[in-house]
Formats: sequence, structure tokens, C-alpha cells
Amino acid sequence: PEKIKKEVEVLSPLVDLVVVLMHWGVEYRLEPTIEQKELADMMFQSGVDIIFGSHPHVIERSEIHVVDNKTKYVIYSMGNFLSNQIGGKNPNARNNDLTQESLMVSIKVEKDLKSEKTRILSVKHIPTWVHRYTEDNKYKYSIIPIPSLEDEVFNNIDEKLSEKLKNSYIRTMEKM
Repeated sequence: PEKIKKEVEVLSPLVDLVVVLMHWGVEYRLEPTIEQKELADMMFQSGVDIIFGSHPHVIERSEIHVVDNKTKYVIYSMGNFLSNQIGGKNPNARNNDLTQESLMVSIKVEKDLKSEKTRILSVKHIPTWVHRYTEDNKYKYSIIPIPSLEDEVFNNIDEKLSEKLKNSYIRTMEKM
């Protein structure tokens, strides 16, 4: 924590926003640990604005925090953007569909040129699904974005995959 505080202290005067990519958490755990939450709070108090988390291989929730009247954002784990963990043998994975889920995060920011302050205007989450299939006896992968339950992606796929994507979208957005 002290190293993070020191780095943020050095960086803050040089940038409009401090964005941190954290490799943290417990593999396959669906909720952030107490330590992750405490570390996120410490980083926000130190001047970090946005935290993107990775490592658990499943999606964990996101949160908006307000610190000194400034909006901050954390997503504890963005899941697996691309993986080959489908059908994995880890007993903690429980539901292997969860290791096929990920999401893209789009954050809109604005800088007020008079005050020189930058702020988060909006956060948009776009769930994705790692679709593994075989072609010529080789595994192939495609990342399928799922912008909404009404998206046209559902028109061009088989019913089983469509159901997985819909369930994934609902599971993911409940955490956002």
C-alpha cells in the first residue's frame, strides 16, 4: 500500500486521471475479498480515479465511490477476455460458463478547461462471451460482445449458444 500511495502521489500532478490495473483477488471467487475492498478504498483516498481488476477468471462486481465529491470507479474483476478454461478441472470454478464471461468497460470523462478538473461522466459495461468451437479439428475462439438482450447477435447463432449468451448477459449486468 505504501508503494502505491507514493506512486500515486508522484503521478497525480502529471495526469488528468489516475487509472490502475490491479492483478488481485482469488481465482474463481465471485465476490471481491475484504482486502480488495480495503485496498480500493485506500487507493481512492490516495487519488486513484479508476481501478480495473483482473486475476479471478470470473467477473466480480463494479462500484461507484464518491470521495471528496469526486466520482471514482472500480471493477474488481473483468473476467476472462480470452481463455481456454472451458471445461476446466478446477473444483472451485463450479460453473465453467463463468470462466467464459468477461466485459469491456467504456468510461466517458470530461475535462473542464477553466478549472482544469477531469471527471467521470458515465460508465458503460458491455458483456462478452468467449465462444470456443472446433474447425478442421482445431480449437477456434471468438469473442462475442453482448451489448443488450435485444442485440442482433442473437439472430445469427444456434439456440443453445443464444441461451448461454442471454444468461451470461443477465448474470454480468446484475453485478454492474
